[in-house]
This record gives sequence, C-alpha cells and structure tokens, in this order.
Amino acid sequence: MNRSIKLENIGCLITESNAGLDYTYNTSLVIENEFIGSIGKGGGDKTINCNGKMVSAGFVDSHTH
Repeated sequence: MNRSIKLENIGCLITESNAGLDYTYNTSLVIENEFIGSIGKGGGDKTINCNGKMVSAGFVDSHTH
C-alpha cells in the first residue's frame, strides 16, 4: 500500500549534504513509504501542520548548550 504524509508549514527544515547541514525555511516535506519523496512541493494522503516548528531527521543528537 502506497501511503504518504505531508508535513506543511515547516518553519525550518534541517537536512544534511556533503557540505554539511542545510537549512530550508518555510517549506513542506512529503514522506512516501518511509522515505522523503519531495521537499517544497507535492501532497499526501495525510497532512500534518507543523505550525512553524523545526523538523529534522530522526536519530539526531540534538544536545546543545
């Protein structure tokens, strides 16, 4: 079964690239079958409003000072 979830109204999306961390502001993210399907476009079977919150990948050490 192909299921997708759209996270909309993301205040700050943090992703990783070869250059380090990338920050994308005021965007959306579509997850399809447990993988990122698209960033900034597309729709989903279910939509979650992130209300301007930060979104990052799981298993991230978020320890800060």
